[in-house]
Amino acid sequence: MLENHTQLRKAEETLKSLQDALEAISAPILCGMPEISKTIACTKASISYLESKIDAYKEANSCDPEYILEIELFNGATVKHFLYCLLSTLWQQGEGFNSKRPFGTSGWQYMVILKLMDQGVCENEQHAEEYVSGLIDYIFGYLKNEN
Repeated sequence: MLENHTQLRKAEETLKSLQDALEAISAPILCGMPEISKTIACTKASISYLESKIDAYKEANSCDPEYILEIELFNGATVKHFLYCLLSTLWQQGEGFNSKRPFGTSGWQYMVILKLMDQGVCENEQHAEEYVSGLIDYIFGYLKNEN
């Protein structure tokens, strides 16, 4: 069912909509409208099916660098976007680059590390740090092949 990261995001949005709809239609049952129970059962079945497809896709792609780069960190920013911003900031600031606070706050590495651990991609902090280094190698891997 899910073949790429765009479809995954759409499936997650649909899942959220179904969950919201279920919550909205469940309230009338509490107020004495049992005829909605068939709709609720159908919505619950759709949610379960969609959750299983999303989980299967994530499990199958958890080691795929392209999947990891598309994981959302915050406000639509992906791991790929985060790494791009970091490199762009380094380039623009040059010698004035503050590696401790490149985005104005410390702990910036943990945004990625904790998300990778939360998504089940990495087991611990050290594994996540190594994985991010591997992602950077993956992104710029063509440079290694040319030298």
